[in-house]
Amino acid sequence: PTELKSPEEMRIKPRQVLIAFHVVLLVLIILPFLLWGEEFDALTLELMSGQRAAEVFVATSALLAMDIFIPVPSSAVSVSAGMLLGAPMAFVSCTIGLTAGCFLGYGFGYYFRRFHFNRWHDDPEFRKLSMQLSKYGYILLLFCRGIPVLAEMSLMVAGFHRYPFGKFLLITLVGNLTLAGLYTYLGDSVQNIGSVYLLIVVLLMVPALSYSIRLWWLNRVVAE
Repeated sequence: PTELKSPEEMRIKPRQVLIAFHVVLLVLIILPFLLWGEEFDALTLELMSGQRAAEVFVATSALLAMDIFIPVPSSAVSVSAGMLLGAPMAFVSCTIGLTAGCFLGYGFGYYFRRFHFNRWHDDPEFRKLSMQLSKYGYILLLFCRGIPVLAEMSLMVAGFHRYPFGKFLLITLVGNLTLAGLYTYLGDSVQNIGSVYLLIVVLLMVPALSYSIRLWWLNRVVAE
C-alpha cells in the first residue's frame, strides 16, 4: 500500500520556493533576449544614432533604465555614449540610467513579494532563510553589476528579500559609478584612437572580470 505523507513532508520547503523564484526570474530576463534580441539591437542602434547630444543623452539614460525589462546591450550603449558624447556627459547619462534601472528592479522584486508571493506563501522559515541570504547579498550585488542577466536578476532579488533600501542604494551606486566611468572613459578613448580591437576587449573584459571576482568571493564564503 502507498504510504501517505504527513502534512510536514508535503509542505513545500523554503529552499524549493526560493529556487523556483530564482528560476522564474531567470526565465523572465532571458526570454526577451531569445524572442526579441535582434529587434531591440536594431532599435538601440536607431536611438543611439541621434544627431544632437541631447537626443543621445536621453536615449542612453532611457535604454539603461529599461535594461531591467528589455534586452538592451547595456555595455555597447555605455561605450557608444562615451564615443558620441565624450566621457563627462556620457558618465552622467549612464549613471542616471543605471540608477533608475536599479530602482525599477528593486521595486519589481519588492512588490512582487508583497502583492503576489505572500498571498500564497507566508512561511516564517522562508523569511529566516531570506534574512540569512542577505548576509552576503551586498557584496554579491556589487559584483553582479557588470554581468549580463545576473545584474538584472540581482536587483529583483534584492527587492524580493527586502534588503534595506539605503544600503542597497549605496552599494549599487558604487557599482554604477564604476561601470559608467569605465565604459564611458574607454568609449571616449576608442573614439580618440580609433581602435575597434580596444572596443571588443572592453565589451568582454568587464563582465569576465566581474564574474571572476564573484566566483572567487563565493568560493571564499563556502570555504569559511
